[in-house]
Amino acid sequence: MGAAVVKLEIALPKRELRLLGPLSLAIDGRELHRLPRKADALLALLALQPGRPIARETVADFLWTDRGPVQARHSLRQTLLVLRRSGGDDLILAEGNSLAIRPGTLAVDAIEFEARATSTDRDVLAEAAALYRGELLENRGPVASRFDDWLAAERSRFAALAANILRRLAAACAAAGEIETAIAAAMRLVTVDDLREDSHRLLIELLARGGRRAEALRRFEAVSELLKKPSRTLFARRRSPTSRRSRSCRFRT
Repeated sequence: MGAAVVKLEIALPKRELRLLGPLSLAIDGRELHRLPRKADALLALLALQPGRPIARETVADFLWTDRGPVQARHSLRQTLLVLRRSGGDDLILAEGNSLAIRPGTLAVDAIEFEARATSTDRDVLAEAAALYRGELLENRGPVASRFDDWLAAERSRFAALAANILRRLAAACAAAGEIETAIAAAMRLVTVDDLREDSHRLLIELLARGGRRAEALRRFEAVSELLKKPSRTLFARRRSPTSRRSRSCRFRT
């Protein structure tokens, strides 16, 4: 009789990365201490390109725009070492001249948020709204000119997605007769998308519909007062993120 073969399965650590709001990286539920600024930026850059490896020289140029190629590549190697020590050796996949997050090793809130953004299901929209805890990489200072331009465009894109989700969620809840839930969604909408008149109008209408007429009137008066100030561009239409040519970027694989 042959000897029994025992297969040992090694459980991989559960890694969770939050990019919407302040960045945080947790392993098995334990949040890591704050990473160095460039390590944070590198992690975010790779995490937001799932399944799309980025060339090393592109990454180096994004994060060390003001340095020469040799020094930038050296800095990239050092930063990769920091990430591997913090997040695990298997987190970053390096194949040839490209870098990527190894598939299946990292749950990213921004990716989960995007996956839910086009849903028409009210519960899924509520899940997406809960994932949007704040702007992308909130409170992060400058890193390098190319990265900063990319981040500005991505922040605008995610904010536009969040506003669209919250607007549709508020409408869906109102249609279902859940006025207080609709009001809560509209309250968040005017904090995310405060430059559009229709966002404020939606909230005012929902407050009135929910019997909160005094609050609706106060908000109407506050918005009307803002409109009287010529220095304000409260209801100026924002440019689409895709129209910001200077902030667009393409990655080379």
